Amino acid sequence: SLSANARIDDLAQPIDSEINVDLHAPDAGYVAAALGVRNLGNGPFTLALSISPALDGKGVRGSIVGRVGEFDIAGDGELDEPSRMGKLTVRTEITGPDVSLLAGLAGIDLLPPERFRMTATIRRIESLLIIDAADLELPDSALHVRGSVNRIDNHTGNDLTINISGASVEKFRALFL
Repeated sequence: SLSANARIDDLAQPIDSEINVDLHAPDAGYVAAALGVRNLGNGPFTLALSISPALDGKGVRGSIVGRVGEFDIAGDGELDEPSRMGKLTVRTEITGPDVSLLAGLAGIDLLPPERFRMTATIRRIESLLIIDAADLELPDSALHVRGSVNRIDNHTGNDLTINISGASVEKFRALFL
């Protein structure tokens, strides 16, 4: 089932807009096949997305909460000046039984099939991407990233700190080769 309602005040500058979308299906595999994306396992598919005006009246804020197969997803954020994507803040948390399925969506087929918890707080101000925290926790190891990226297509001017810890860190080696 899909239910949606929206009120958009101005397509060029949708500051005073509201959108609510709820999507429910008995099986995440069915939804993945229908959308043509990688299967994220068996189980229910429920997503609730909402967008509303920001408290300061200069942008919009949104949230997403749901369960996709065996993965729990939660996130929220704010976008100032939506017409030019001036300032964006996103916070997210995803947990599940198999990090390799999630990594496969990003084209990373190097992580083992282990339970995980991933959290991130990321901001974008104009062309600068600021990673306040991006953490991937596995049962016996963890990957933590902090810093900033000036340009994704050029490695100069970027400032990243990557910390890998735990009893079994070799599984992350392939990510850096």
